[in-house]
Amino acid sequence: GWIVALDDKPIKTPAKKLLELPTRPLAVGIAAEWEAQPRKIVPYTMQLMKLATTAIDQVPTIAPTMKDSMLRYLETDGACIRSDEKDLAKKEAAHFDRLLKWLHRDLH
Repeated sequence: GWIVALDDKPIKTPAKKLLELPTRPLAVGIAAEWEAQPRKIVPYTMQLMKLATTAIDQVPTIAPTMKDSMLRYLETDGACIRSDEKDLAKKEAAHFDRLLKWLHRDLH
């Protein structure tokens, strides 16, 4: 992973976890957000930092709950349920098949 350092110290999340990032562009973006800070830090101007720290601190603990919640609505999802009507089913396939293939490939 990629680490951003301030004054030669790795940045940590609000939960004191190491801010280890999966890609160089994300690390560069967060470094740029910190570089742009005035003397007094303005947290709301650092959207990438907020997103990354949330992903590290919160997502692992809430992921099972989120997954269960999403699965409850799966059977009513327009991308997954197809019409019995041929013309409509063809339009649904044109709109959603690429998305479903991507989800299957990356999340399965």
